[in-house]
Amino acid sequence: MNITKEQLENEISVLQKASSLHAKYSIQQYKKVLESLEELEKEKKSLEKKVKQRTSHLETQINEKQKIANELVQIAKYDNLTGLPNRYMFKEELKLVLKEAKLLGGSFTLLFLDLDGFKAINDSYGHDMGDKLLKNVASILQACVRKSSDVVSRLGGDEFTIILKSINDIKIIKKIANLIIEEINKPLQLDEKLTVRISSSIGIYVLDEDKDIDTIISRADIAMYEAKHSGKNKYVFFSDKMEEKHKEHFNLSIELKEAYKSKDFMNYFHPIFDSKKKLKGCEVLLRWENNNKIILPFKFIHILEESRLILKVTFWQIEEIIKFYITTKQDFFLSFNLSSVALNSNKTIFFLEELIQKYSFDRSKIHFEIKESTFSRNNEKSINIINKLSKMGFNIVMDNFGLGFMSLYYLKEYPINIVKIDKEIVRNIFVSQEEMNFFNGVLNLLNCMDLECIIEGVETKEQFEYLRPYKNKLQGFYFTKPLNIDGLEKLLN
Repeated sequence: MNITKEQLENEISVLQKASSLHAKYSIQQYKKVLESLEELEKEKKSLEKKVKQRTSHLETQINEKQKIANELVQIAKYDNLTGLPNRYMFKEELKLVLKEAKLLGGSFTLLFLDLDGFKAINDSYGHDMGDKLLKNVASILQACVRKSSDVVSRLGGDEFTIILKSINDIKIIKKIANLIIEEINKPLQLDEKLTVRISSSIGIYVLDEDKDIDTIISRADIAMYEAKHSGKNKYVFFSDKMEEKHKEHFNLSIELKEAYKSKDFMNYFHPIFDSKKKLKGCEVLLRWENNNKIILPFKFIHILEESRLILKVTFWQIEEIIKFYITTKQDFFLSFNLSSVALNSNKTIFFLEELIQKYSFDRSKIHFEIKESTFSRNNEKSINIINKLSKMGFNIVMDNFGLGFMSLYYLKEYPINIVKIDKEIVRNIFVSQEEMNFFNGVLNLLNCMDLECIIEGVETKEQFEYLRPYKNKLQGFYFTKPLNIDGLEKLLN
């Protein structure tokens, strides 16, 4: 086939145009590919940024949740105030120590510690100062034991425990207990102006046989209460007799609650006379009738105070006697004993305000006997309540005067109307000339201060004859024993 020159030129022209078009479209496609790649790169970077932000956010959330989890663990296991292990952590630690002792045949000692007078400091100076005191005590306890092995815990309030691991040597235990008592006894500076003194009562249980942790804690606790009731500021080792005593105490507390509900308490009157044997007043006393036996207060009053049932019983007693006083139209004064619980509760003031609105009676005929030790403790809350009682028109009697070590300053500083000289002083009048001089000096001092006196514990005619010329009010078995209402009515008639 022959191709002409013209045809060849046409073919070449067509090929050139085709080549030009191909190049043009290839460049356009290339540009589109590049643009697509750029878009993809931008999307990639955007996604990477979002992933990074999301990862950072998730890490922040995880860290926050971990922080909260750690805080919850801290709250669950450690005391927020002192940083010591709390009750839960203490029990867990005690379980491990007990398990170890059983497996390896070892031993350990548990100290149960309670601060004496902490409530008074807390009430007088506020919870902030109370918290500072607890922190100080926590530091003291940690300094008194081995940091590497022993465990100091705060159970709550002013109760602490110490686990002395692998220690059962009585000499070593006593040395540690004495050190704790000595260190806590030292003045504690809570701020620039306030320095306080406090003491502690410690119960000690040395593992001597396999026991569960609740029994171990209970026995150390029982020993601590024994230390408190036997004078405080000391340590006491647990004994089986204490456990029996504690059970009796517990059963008695239940019976007392039932006694209040069943109205098994009784009011007795111990008359107070002048030097001519004329009735001037009566001290109102509490008795408990249990299984047809009359039980005296010294056997149960402390249990009423511990359970705070004493408030209800005291209020019941005062109202019952005032109703009797009003209906029988008596003129002698009535004297009621107020416990430290009543003097630390505003409920006492509220009750008496309601009583005044409810009944019409001469408030000056109502006396409140308050132990000398209450004034010497200088508890701000108690003193405030005593001042309020005085402003309400009631007479304040300082009971047991001469038995303690109270400064005479309080006799003129506080609203004391009457002083009741303790029976121990009267009992010793004739023991020696020195005792007689002491009694005469006390009586002359009070008379010079224009303070009315009641001399209790007059039990013999000899005592009465000696005291009669002083013309003070007198009380004692020489005149009569405490009387129930029937006995008082016979005396009045």
